[in-house]
This record gives sequence, C-alpha cells and structure tokens, in this order.
Amino acid sequence: MILNNPLLAGILDQHYDAILFLDPVSLDCVYYNYPACMLFNLDRERKAVFPFRQLFTDTQSEQLFMETIQGAGGESILLDRFPLRKLPDQSVVCGIKGKRLRFDGHSWLFCTFRDVSERIRLEERERVMQAQLIHANKMTSLGTMASGVAHEINNPNNYILSNAQMVADVWNDLATLLADQSCIDPDTIVGGLNYGEALTLVPRLLSGIVEGAGRINAIVSRMKKYARPVQQENRDRVNLNRVVEFAVSMLEREIRKRTEHFSQELEENLPDFLGYEEQIEQVLINLIHNALQALHDVGAGVKVATRSFDDQVEVSVADEGVGIPEDARSRIFEPFFTTKQEKGGTGLGLYISYEIVREHGGEMRVESRLGKGTVMTLRFPIYEGEQGTGT
Repeated sequence: MILNNPLLAGILDQHYDAILFLDPVSLDCVYYNYPACMLFNLDRERKAVFPFRQLFTDTQSEQLFMETIQGAGGESILLDRFPLRKLPDQSVVCGIKGKRLRFDGHSWLFCTFRDVSERIRLEERERVMQAQLIHANKMTSLGTMASGVAHEINNPNNYILSNAQMVADVWNDLATLLADQSCIDPDTIVGGLNYGEALTLVPRLLSGIVEGAGRINAIVSRMKKYARPVQQENRDRVNLNRVVEFAVSMLEREIRKRTEHFSQELEENLPDFLGYEEQIEQVLINLIHNALQALHDVGAGVKVATRSFDDQVEVSVADEGVGIPEDARSRIFEPFFTTKQEKGGTGLGLYISYEIVREHGGEMRVESRLGKGTVMTLRFPIYEGEQGTGT
C-alpha cells in the first residue's frame, strides 16, 4: 500500500508526529514514517513488517491498548501519557491518537505518536515550583509576622525589666534594714522560705529575672535588625568577624541543640569589604543553619573561620555532616532545587545567598564528600581604604 506509493510515503515522512499503520487484530506494523524511526529507534530501511507488541513495556499496557481499540469501535482513540519502549531498552511516554481506516480491502489502525516526556517533566517542575513559591510566600509572611511579634514582645519585656530592677533595688535596701532587726527569728517563714534563706535566695531570683529579660531584649533586638529591609542607597564597610558573631548569636539555641563541637577561628584585624551587612548576615545564618542540619549527631562538628589573603577576605563554614551527592553538587545554587523537600526546603536559600554574594563582587564555593562533610566558602574583595579592626 503506502510502501508502494512514494508520494504518500514522502508526505507522511514530513509529518511532525510518528505515524504507524497497524493491523488491529495482530498489531503488526505494516508501515511507519521517518519520525517513528527516530522516536522508537526503528530500522530506517522500513522493508519489513514488525510486531508493534514489542514496544509495550508490560502486559498491562498491552491490555489497555487492546481494550481501548476494541471499545472505540470505529471511533477515534486517544491515550495520554502512555508508556512505550524505545528500542532496545529505553522508554518513552507518548500521547497516542488513532482511528480505523479501510482501504485496499483491509481494515487498518492509523496511529500517531507524540513524545510527551518533556511536557510531563515541565509540568512536574511547574507543580513543584508552584508549591515551593507558596511555601516561600508563607515563610516571607511568617518573617513579617515574627518582626511584628518581636515589637509587641519588646514593650511588656521592657516593663518587666525596669520593674525587676526597681524591685531589686528596693529589696537590697529592705534587706539591709531587716538585717539590723535582731528581734526577727531567722526561721520565720516568708513566701514558703524561712527568713534566712529568703535573704540569700531573693536577690538571686531578682537577678535572674533581670538577666532573663535582658536576654529577651537582646534576642528581640537581633530579630528586628535581621528582619529590617536593607537600605540599598549606599554600601558600607562590612567586617566578616562581626557578621559571624551576629550569625552565631542568632543561632545560639540551634547550635546547642545540634552539636557539642562548634568552633570559631577568626583572624584578628580582618580587613573590611564594602557591602550590605544585613544581607551578608542573612547568607551566614543560612550557611551555618544548613551545616547544622547536615550533622547526623551531636558528636559531629561545625567550624566557622575567617582569614585574609592577597586582596580578598574569606569566611568558611565547614561541617562534618552527610555531604552533598555528586549529582546534586552542580545544582545546589539553582532556584528551587532542594534535597530537603520532605523537610520543608524551598530550594531558595542557597540560590538567594549565591545571588547576594555575586552582587557583592564575591564568589561562593562548595567542596563536599559524601558521608564526610561540606565546606562552603565565601570570598569578597577587600576595601582598599583604611583597614578594618576585626575582632
């Protein structure tokens, strides 16, 4: 039939989709065009009939194909995302359209096949990106809310702090007066304590309240500073030692929870570089947090170090964690790529950090060995003016 009609065969070879003519009973393929050769890796000479059944991936897909043909009768068939084999041992997902045709006294099944593997991959990627964008938006909203909560906490905490200090001063004066009253029995019960114990314990309790309120104040101050929008007008001098100390203070609780071996090695008199300190703090917090999450137990450590050389300053965050798989190493700076999706990872942290470092004229490097750990290194050009006074 078509093989004996060069004009028709030539027209079908120019078609975008793979085209096969099948016997609807035996499923033998009597003709296929050139795109079908490419799609299924078939013989380009096309001189012999071949069994289409050899392209099914399993008996279930063959059964589904046959039931679809039989159920359609003389109507068109449509199969979306249908798995087939690409000879000899690969696979491809196809969208299939088919219709029974009758000519030369025979009934044939005319089918077109289009590779939809890339479309499926893009749809899945879009679905994941949409979910991650929703999550990222939630995190942004949470950050805004946290900043507002920090402001609300600050007011009553300042009230507690000032009152506690006043009560402490009052108690000190009262304790001095009461100590002169020899008629007071040391075993007198005051608030469940005998008088002698109260004289010793109450100052410690008040001191603890003042210290605790002060710590809350410091935490709130750091939260508000971290959440504050960056003023983009002018860059200022940034000292990496100061940035590291801030980042460590923000993650103090997480550090104590995750490891017993956290260390800092900060070079004295480290030179400054020009940039936005809040943004670099954001990067360091992200890198240290990632390092802590990579640890398999509290016996593994994290080390943060700074140094200068030539015309650059450097900070590194080294962990003794699980390491990064080789196939993921080249993609960790891509937006929305994450190896921690099941843990709520958005794939934006390292991407944003990379962009911040790049906008500062710096570079970010990663070295990792699976099961051994990871070292993330940031480098920035030294400010050529007066040298910094790093701590």
